[in-house]
Amino acid sequence: MRVPMDIARTDQVYQAMWSMLLAVRQHNRFQSRRICRIACPGLGTATGQMPYAEAARQMSLRTGTSPRPPRFCKTSEV
Repeated sequence: MRVPMDIARTDQVYQAMWSMLLAVRQHNRFQSRRICRIACPGLGTATGQMPYAEAARQMSLRTGTSPRPPRFCKTSEV
């Protein structure tokens, strides 16, 4: 979030999650050390004042609709 503000009635969390997944995909395409796991906080739930349930809903919508969901790394890569 560039400017702290209430984003409770927006799709900013959905867009942020998509941007993060695209960045990981881009990294994994060109780097030998792949990103296998992502720890993600409740995007937009602090300063953005988005309710936890809505943030979780938007984040899960984005991961579920990815055109090509990221593949998990093999155990040997972790």
